[in-house]
Amino acid sequence: MDIWELDDPAPYYEVVGGGPCTLSTPLREDVTADCTAPARLRRRELFMPGWRASINDTATAVGPDGEIFEGVVLPSGHSQVHFHFRPPFVRFGWVASLIGALGLLGCGIQARRRRASQ
Repeated sequence: MDIWELDDPAPYYEVVGGGPCTLSTPLREDVTADCTAPARLRRRELFMPGWRASINDTATAVGPDGEIFEGVVLPSGHSQVHFHFRPPFVRFGWVASLIGALGLLGCGIQARRRRASQ
C-alpha cells in the first residue's frame, strides 16, 4: 500500500472573504471563529443537498463555495459553527424500513400461528 502526503495541503476550514478571522477546529463538524468583520467560511467538504449548519445554535444556510466545496457566512464576533448531514429523503427511508420490519414481524407471527394450528 502506498500512502501519499501532500507537501502543503489546504486547510479543511478557510476564510475566503471578509474577516479577518481566527479559526479553531476541535472536531471535523465544528469550528470556532472569532471575526473582526463578517466573513465567508469555506469548508472543504463535498457540497450536496442535506448539509445543514448552525451558528451559535441558530440555523444558517449552507451553500456551494467554488465548484465542489461548501460555505457559510460568518457574522462578526465569536461564532460556534456546527455542520450536520441528513440525507434529503431520510424520513422516507425510515418509514420504508419500519414498514418492512412490521411486514417481517407479521409474516413471522402468521407462520407461527400456522405451525401451532397444524
